[in-house]
Amino acid sequence: MPNSGIADAIVSLGRQALIRATDTLHDASNHALKWVPKTEALRALERSQGRAVGTLPVRCENVYGDTDSLFVKLHHVVNRNVAHDLGVYIAEEMSKENPPPVKMKYEKCYLPCILQTKKRYVGNMYEHKNDPHPTIDAKGIETIRVDQCPLTQKIMLKSLKLLFQPPHDIARVRAFVLKQWRKIEQGRIPVQDFIFCKAVKLAPGEYRSNNNPHVQVARRLTSKNPGAKPLFKERIPYLIAHGHADQMYGTKLTELAWSPDDFIESTSLRINEPYYIRHTMMAMKRMMLICGAGLGFGSVHGVHAKFDVALWMKDRSRTKNLSARIRIATRLNRTSSHRTITQYFASNICRLCGGSIANTTGTRAVLCAACASRPQTSMYQLQRHARATRLDHWKTLQVCRACSKCEETPGGREEEGVPCVTTDCSVYYGEKGAQEKSAEARYQVKAALGQLKLKE
Repeated sequence: MPNSGIADAIVSLGRQALIRATDTLHDASNHALKWVPKTEALRALERSQGRAVGTLPVRCENVYGDTDSLFVKLHHVVNRNVAHDLGVYIAEEMSKENPPPVKMKYEKCYLPCILQTKKRYVGNMYEHKNDPHPTIDAKGIETIRVDQCPLTQKIMLKSLKLLFQPPHDIARVRAFVLKQWRKIEQGRIPVQDFIFCKAVKLAPGEYRSNNNPHVQVARRLTSKNPGAKPLFKERIPYLIAHGHADQMYGTKLTELAWSPDDFIESTSLRINEPYYIRHTMMAMKRMMLICGAGLGFGSVHGVHAKFDVALWMKDRSRTKNLSARIRIATRLNRTSSHRTITQYFASNICRLCGGSIANTTGTRAVLCAACASRPQTSMYQLQRHARATRLDHWKTLQVCRACSKCEETPGGREEEGVPCVTTDCSVYYGEKGAQEKSAEARYQVKAALGQLKLKE
């Protein structure tokens, strides 16, 4: 590296400036003669305007230091305006210890804040006095990492917002997380929220290890089309899905990684719900490990029971995935030697009332005995559902065509158009999901007619 000595000198001088700032902050004389009197003067100003400011003496503590910044905790300061003005004053006093033009600058106030590990923190950020609404400022955690799936980012961001809102009730966070886990198991989460994107830093054939899912997906794409070989640092999208029933026992994570195109084309694949639940649980666990002590709770083996996300996993109630894709995959794998519990429930539950149809005769039964005894009402409900799903699919398809302008593409025809293959578009996955629901609804009508021995 050219001029590496200059770079090392800059880093060294910056470290010395931070050390001097820390010494100035923790100096006993500064605490007695500067920080406490200034805090009391600011409290008197805020108290005259009818605001709560607290009565205990302030104590300043440096809790975290980065390469170019300090995190100062102001004990017993409950007013943000006091914290803001005191932070500006402390920065000015620290700047006096440095040779000009080196200065310390007050940047923002966090209330509350979670310091997870080095370079990993998040908090409610207030940049100015009297800010009415804070913004979530996160560094290094899963909510902003580009190699995380949107599902984890959304769950963590909403959980942090619930936790940061007074009265900082962890019960609200737990209820929200359990609700999202149920939605994952029920197949109610959009497919695009499960997609990871990781960069390849070598050619797919140059990796020595086979433990990287995105590398396996890149190799699969390259084997199908050598022209689709990923470029250097190109991000490869993939998701974790169950394979066929005969192939889902003893498989590795790399073998469960599929590209979004392969997942959409193969209706026999399904999202690996247990993996994504564990993945979000581990991300939440890393964040909640230190929250109990910060909110005044005791700890059991280092983590309070209310903040132990692993216990949330054990105590939650399970549910079934009865989505259209699961039922389609069940029919495609009907001749398989293995059948999962989900496939069993998907094929042996009444499509109308949810009752068991295990005792109903016929291999294509979709109605229980009670619903089959009311053929007119049952067929009307099934056909109405089929019309509604077909209409939803048509509306979504129109949105997709209006976006991609397929009819205006050279070589495309209005009745057919050019198919859209943009896997970054939410409408693309919505159209494919609506198509699966419409196909399953049509099958249910046809199967019910055969079960009831009626004509179309």
